[in-house]
Amino acid sequence: MSSVQTAVPDVSKAELYLAAVCAVEDGMSIRKAAKKYGLQRESLRCRVRGYVPVNCRRGPQLVYINAGADEGLLEAVFYRAAHGLSIGTTMFRDLVRQAALATSIKEVLDDFPNIKWIQRWMQKHSNVLSYRKGRILDAKRAECSTTDTVRYYYNNLEKALTTLGLKDKPAQIWNCDETGVTAQGNCNERVICPKGMSASVQRSSDRENVSIMGCVNAEGGFIPPLYIYAGARRKVSWLEKAPVNSKCAVTGSSNINRGIFLQWFKWFVELLPPARPQLLVLDGHFAHISLDTVKYGVENDVHIFVLPAHTSHFLQPLDVGVFQTFKSLYNKGVAMYPLSHNAALPVKDDVGEISKVPFEAAFSVKNIKRGFRDTGIFPLSLDTMLNKMVGNKPAPNTVTLHYHSMMIPHFDGHVIDTRTQATLKRRKLNLDTLNVVNLSLKMLLAPRPQPRPKGAFVDEKVSGAKLLGYAEMLQEQQAKAKAKRTKEAVKLSAKLARDAAKLSRPQEAKERTDMALHDKVPPKKSRKRPRQQCSASIMQPRPDEIQVEADVVQTWVF
Repeated sequence: MSSVQTAVPDVSKAELYLAAVCAVEDGMSIRKAAKKYGLQRESLRCRVRGYVPVNCRRGPQLVYINAGADEGLLEAVFYRAAHGLSIGTTMFRDLVRQAALATSIKEVLDDFPNIKWIQRWMQKHSNVLSYRKGRILDAKRAECSTTDTVRYYYNNLEKALTTLGLKDKPAQIWNCDETGVTAQGNCNERVICPKGMSASVQRSSDRENVSIMGCVNAEGGFIPPLYIYAGARRKVSWLEKAPVNSKCAVTGSSNINRGIFLQWFKWFVELLPPARPQLLVLDGHFAHISLDTVKYGVENDVHIFVLPAHTSHFLQPLDVGVFQTFKSLYNKGVAMYPLSHNAALPVKDDVGEISKVPFEAAFSVKNIKRGFRDTGIFPLSLDTMLNKMVGNKPAPNTVTLHYHSMMIPHFDGHVIDTRTQATLKRRKLNLDTLNVVNLSLKMLLAPRPQPRPKGAFVDEKVSGAKLLGYAEMLQEQQAKAKAKRTKEAVKLSAKLARDAAKLSRPQEAKERTDMALHDKVPPKKSRKRPRQQCSASIMQPRPDEIQVEADVVQTWVF
């Protein structure tokens, strides 16, 4: 038998597969249909069984995850990232498996999805997704990042820029902030090492923090940095190889305080061009706001605008466009320092030298302008602020996250009933996408910030210099609680005794009064002397009284 396939007209692959599927539905076998239309038998079988769409693309197909489920996975990734809850590989694999079990027609294998499937899925969506190292988002920042906060900030900023006439003057809009570095740096780079051995990287043991104050404007300009060291005295070598015209200050903790910031602010005003007014945007750190700073700014027509609390991660230009690049380049400089210094590891005195090249590269016009643009300050844009917001948003973006916006009003944390599914399906929504979104929402537990519990502490007299286990601490805690209850019982008994005494006191007083009245002896009647006799005794003093009065008079005379 000849193995030559039957010639077919010059039509598209989709039309051939559609014709072959119709032929199989009319009773032709898959093998004969594949041979007749010049198609691969396995590819035709997958289309006939419904594993893949008839007009699907060429190449590896989504056997367990169809197009609807794939769209749901993509939305889940966007939704979590917008809420500051970016999903990791382990959790994403679990979500993919749950989605496959809920939507796949074919039986799901035990090892699905493996790491290769995840890599292929990431490559498929490489135009919108990427692998990056996660950054910790403080729960307070996520809580304060809301649409209402951003809108209120935007309205105030627009009012300030309009009043000062700075909407089209980027050179007069400034932003300042501090960042911290150490001579040890951070090791975020992946390294190559043999299997079974520790991937260690030697670094300096000097981990004392050094704060660097940077200041930029929306036109791309900047002023020299301020280095803040911990200590009481300053070394000349700190600024020997630092960026040109840098300044140096010292505090007890290397963190900025109100006094240092006031000195820096006066220096900043001196460096400003004569154009006025000027606007300085900064965060609400307690060291940045003081009466002396505000008064000095008003006197020099330099106005201060404070960002909303806990929102600098997406509203501060330096944090968004400059500091991340600076930190990355600085860590590379720390790693390369021994190569140019005879294998010597850096110390705190070398921070100025190491940071010079990273500072000049990171504080470029491109990065600075990008920081102001991505924060929506210049050009002023509310949409940019909302799109860049990362935190507990009240609602997702209805354009990008269409299915989440439909699902969240009906989501109760457990299941979508049949009636709701029918309602959503009538809106021409993909049911598989809805199922995946539902699974993602059930797996999503929004973090809830909570304060540290008070707890029960063991008395210092007991735990002073001892090693205590859980049983010993629990025993001491119970003994302490028992002693406290005994003390409270004694206090209560004493209080009850005092109350009982107060109640019985009026009755005892009444009884004593009645007894005293009963036993009282009537007073004897004194006989009155005649009136004349009393007068005579008063008018005629005794001889000894006359002598005493004479002596007294004689004494006062002398």
